[in-house]
Amino acid sequence: MKHQISLALSVAAGLSLAACGGGGGGMSGSSSMPPPALSNTAPAVSNLGANQAVLQDSVSDPIPFSVSDKETSAADLKVTLQSSDPSLISTDDIDLAGSGSARTLVLRPKPGAAGSATVTISVADAAGMTSSQSFSLQVMTQQASYTGFVTDALSMPDSSDPAETMGKTWTDTATDNPAAFDSLFQ
Repeated sequence: MKHQISLALSVAAGLSLAACGGGGGGMSGSSSMPPPALSNTAPAVSNLGANQAVLQDSVSDPIPFSVSDKETSAADLKVTLQSSDPSLISTDDIDLAGSGSARTLVLRPKPGAAGSATVTISVADAAGMTSSQSFSLQVMTQQASYTGFVTDALSMPDSSDPAETMGKTWTDTATDNPAAFDSLFQ
């Protein structure tokens, strides 16, 4: 009595294993296993800290962060930004730089704006899985120098057009002679 067993392994359409046996007993059969489920883990973005602070009419220093993923190379991860208050800082006011896993943000709040907003950084891998980190941005007001303001205001040309000094817009409606005040600062 002669028995014959053959095995076939197919990888093209996934992983399956088929076994056939036959012989003198007239028995034969086959069995196949479904391909194992592939898993994808979400990408990661490092914590930037709970709070960031910037002075009004200023720009932040570069804020470093990193991105990574087990299945997608860091260069292929898509980073997106969101702001809870676009009137304070919109996504256009945030410079995203870097490549690979090492990235940086530079925050540029709107001129003259102060307050707080939540900024969210999201990273997506090639399969569409996402991960996010958020931080609170506080834009603090600056106290303007009275001497600087007066000096700037008095050195502006006479005009009825609105002028801007130290982030403030004003119109000169006075009928007095500003040149008289210039002599006080010389």
